[in-house]
Amino acid sequence: MRLDEDDFVHEQYRSTAKLKTRSSVWHPDAQGRWPQDVALSALAWVKPRRLLEVGSGTGAFAASCSRELSCQVVALDSSAAMVAATGAAGVEALLGDVQDLPFPDGTFDAAVAAWMLYHVADRDLAISELARVLRPGGRLVAITNGIGHLAELWELIGAVKSVVSSTLEQVDWNAVLVRGDLGKDVQQLKRESGKGLLVGRVKLSLALTELGLIDEYEFVLHPRLAGHGPTLFAGLSKHVDLKLVSRLEFGSGAVAMRYEPRH
Repeated sequence: MRLDEDDFVHEQYRSTAKLKTRSSVWHPDAQGRWPQDVALSALAWVKPRRLLEVGSGTGAFAASCSRELSCQVVALDSSAAMVAATGAAGVEALLGDVQDLPFPDGTFDAAVAAWMLYHVADRDLAISELARVLRPGGRLVAITNGIGHLAELWELIGAVKSVVSSTLEQVDWNAVLVRGDLGKDVQQLKRESGKGLLVGRVKLSLALTELGLIDEYEFVLHPRLAGHGPTLFAGLSKHVDLKLVSRLEFGSGAVAMRYEPRH
């Protein structure tokens, strides 16, 4: 399950309960700093008159920005429950999608995206939308999890990530860097792994399909016409015939289908 899948995001944010549970275990860093305070300080530098928060959650941070920065704050969230909670906190709140912001160019002096970009299917599009609605010289402050996030859990389950890159010099503590001959490196990883390898990136999936190294495909069809985003397997040099292995329907109308290549 990916953090940007619609069903997962909907389940996590259909009410404020799960978000409040996660928030209850937050704590400051070794220097006693809360990330919200660091973000607030970064926003204060531009002295915003109008500020946008995307993924407002309960509205606590938006309300803090309004109070501490003495500016107009507009909040946007894809969850109706979060919009209601933010409105109850005294902040103007709208239901919407960060990938298609309902504001004219240059509307805001600053924007904040706190712990939400990993829930967005097309982050490049979301960031370009945020840049569009910022005035020239405006500031985007984004908060995400650190490299060592959930380190104890990763160590407990013994999970290791393989990062394919020709530009990175180093990767996270729980990852190995794959560079050079992609085919040979992936074949070696397949021989070493006892639980299989999961691939979730468009370009990498295309490259591995061209090399004939994907043994199983899983597609999740969501009942939404997006009208934007990357195209799966665009530029594939030859067609690949698949056979259906399993099919799972969700209450939301989404359908997960698992295929294997026909040989």
